[in-house]
Amino acid sequence: MMSRLSPHLHININTRLSCSCGCGFGGRVDHWDKELIWGLERLIFDAESKLGKVLSLNIHSGGRCPTHNATIRGAHPQSRHQGRPPGFIPCQAIDFHIEDSQGDRISDAFVATILDRFWLGGIGFYPWGIHIDVGRKSRWPRQWWTKERFE
Repeated sequence: MMSRLSPHLHININTRLSCSCGCGFGGRVDHWDKELIWGLERLIFDAESKLGKVLSLNIHSGGRCPTHNATIRGAHPQSRHQGRPPGFIPCQAIDFHIEDSQGDRISDAFVATILDRFWLGGIGFYPWGIHIDVGRKSRWPRQWWTKERFE
C-alpha cells in the first residue's frame, strides 16, 4: 500500500488511502486529484509552521470504488471519494484528522481556521474528523461555522 500522496505529507501508515474493499483503487498517486493533494500539503505546511511541530494526516476514508461506495450507509452515489474509470476522474475528497508526533489530535477548530483562509472547495466537520473535497465552496454543518467557534 502506498503511504505517501506527496513527499511533503506525513501520513499515518495505518491509514486508508485506498478502497477498503481491497480492489486497490486510491492506492496510487495518479488516483488522486492534484488540487486535493496541494490543499493537504498547504494545510500541513501552514499548521506545522504555526505549531512548530511535525504533523501527520490520519485518513479515515480515501479513495473508494463505486461498488464499495454503494455499500456505505449515507454515502452519496456521486461521492467525490470515488474515482471513475474509464476516462478516469481521480479521487476528489478525503476524510481525516491531524495528529502530532506523540499521537495527540490537533483541534478541528484550529484546522478550520487554516483551511478557511485558502480552501475553495467543500469543508465538513463530523465527530470523527474533517472532510474536504474539490467541489464548490461549501461549509457544513452550518452551526459549526460560527464566529464563537474560532475565538
